[in-house]
Amino acid sequence: MKAQRVDRWPWRVGSGALIAATASGTVIEARHPAPLVWDLLEAPVDVDELVGVLAEAFGAPVATVRADVLAFIDQLGAVGLVELEP
Repeated sequence: MKAQRVDRWPWRVGSGALIAATASGTVIEARHPAPLVWDLLEAPVDVDELVGVLAEAFGAPVATVRADVLAFIDQLGAVGLVELEP
């Protein structure tokens, strides 16, 4: 599965970000490292590869990172901020 962001309105706040879905007016507060995930979604990215990179970078278990990344992508997708490809 690949994911890519479709809106471009993050505001950096410390180590986090506020991401606005312009179509729905929804604002999502993204705390570290979620803004990094947002940045990596600029181009279509394979979710499994994204999870592997983040797990290695942060020394975190792959299963934990996968659950967190998928939850964040689902949250973004629910307000139209991410497109998913099979």
